[in-house]
Amino acid sequence: MKTTILNLDDLTVISTKTFLIIEDEKPFNEFVVESLILMGFNGEFHQAFNLSEAKDLLEKKKIDFIICDWNLPDGEGFTLLKAIRKLKRFNETPFLMITGHDDVEYMLKSSKYGGSEYLVKPFETNDLREKIIDSWKHHLVKNEDYIKGLEREVKSLKENILGLEDENLRLKKLLQGLRK
Repeated sequence: MKTTILNLDDLTVISTKTFLIIEDEKPFNEFVVESLILMGFNGEFHQAFNLSEAKDLLEKKKIDFIICDWNLPDGEGFTLLKAIRKLKRFNETPFLMITGHDDVEYMLKSSKYGGSEYLVKPFETNDLREKIIDSWKHHLVKNEDYIKGLEREVKSLKENILGLEDENLRLKKLLQGLRK
């Protein structure tokens, strides 16, 4: 497996990313894998056909991106989304929800609980590509905002330290003047 850099529009991604595809319809699961390969990905593609298999893979494997169907034989992919967003390990893993539900309520529910993007079936490889790019961007922007926030906080703390050092010098001089 050769690692290359993929340029997906204005997003740069390493080709060896590991995907977990959770879809109970085998032909559709295979279509997603084939689409990822067409996009240039050559990492591991773990396939699960129900929530139980998905949970097992999530415990054992390093996963960089999750593509999950909403309706599965043993429950809803949405419950998996809610559960993994509580785990620090998967807090920032892109999670693309796929479903036959073309309903705004489903989309909002997915987004509210940490879904990166939402894609309605049936779809083409280009649709999947766009949603994968948007999913990664969603998390990159979130991480960049977090880092920028930390940088602002560090700058503010440094300014406070300088102010306290100045105040400390002023008080030392005042104390020395009182001792004379």
